[in-house]
Amino acid sequence: MQSEGSDLKKADNANFAMVDKATNQAKWEKQLLKDSSGKKLDYSVKVVNDIGLLEDPAGFRSSVSGLTVTMASVVLTAIGDCTGDYDPDAGYVITEPTDYSTNGHSALRKMWVQGSAYYIAVASTHEVGAATVNGAPGTQVEVCGAGGSITIGSSFTSAPVDLNGNVASSHWTVY
Repeated sequence: MQSEGSDLKKADNANFAMVDKATNQAKWEKQLLKDSSGKKLDYSVKVVNDIGLLEDPAGFRSSVSGLTVTMASVVLTAIGDCTGDYDPDAGYVITEPTDYSTNGHSALRKMWVQGSAYYIAVASTHEVGAATVNGAPGTQVEVCGAGGSITIGSSFTSAPVDLNGNVASSHWTVY
């Protein structure tokens, strides 16, 4: 919430709203239109995790337009090509870091912003147990099959082959 001419802050009467599974909607009713001094209040919404950090739930990606949040499911897979719908938000580019793990068996290869959340694609020859994205624990969205490719926006990338270890097992994990 923002009162005209002030900094952003949480509205005193605004609470988190959980999505009703029957209707797939969350509603905030009877919100104040003005603050105690009569200034107009502007509201905004965002998708956050249980500690209040921007993050889409596992298996979903969100987009926000005004006060409407749209959630789209991301297909989880364990074999073949990555099947997630990875499309960076307008104005953002796909960053391609070149940092490897200490033994060279995994590497952070792609980073992008989608639905107000950070995503990363890690190339590895072993299972990646966890990832921290922008200081927050990442939620695993998809583990792609050995030898599979990933498409992010219009960028197609084959399975990684420049890692150490059993390259035949190389695959992508998306957080």
